Amino acid sequence: MKDLVLKTYRITDIHFQNHAVSSGRTKLETKYTYQVKFGNNNTCRGELKVVIKDQETPDALAIELTLVGIFEIPAEHDKEALHKQTFRELYPYVRAAVSTVTGTTGILPIIIPGVDIDNQDIYRYNPELFGNK
Repeated sequence: MKDLVLKTYRITDIHFQNHAVSSGRTKLETKYTYQVKFGNNNTCRGELKVVIKDQETPDALAIELTLVGIFEIPAEHDKEALHKQTFRELYPYVRAAVSTVTGTTGILPIIIPGVDIDNQDIYRYNPELFGNK
């Protein structure tokens, strides 16, 4: 998206828990939530949260990380396209943070797989459902 600029980002919350007994491979479950809030002066705030847990024993190994990015956006924009593009901009930072945090704790780094945001179901606000047109 032309004229979209990531101005800054920061990790606002991180929780890491490692009580796993090293016994081979661990099957991980990864979930994401992402929301965009629009501000004044052609800005928006994207918040990406990732939760990774051991599928068999979620209390043994878990990481939760929230990253917030502030963007400068074009005056005229499509909100769905903006949602997807801001996700694409922030995702590599979340991926790197998860890998760095897990790698410095004495376990193999967790490298979360890429996400094809274009083929994901995205909650869409439909004003007609709420009597607004």
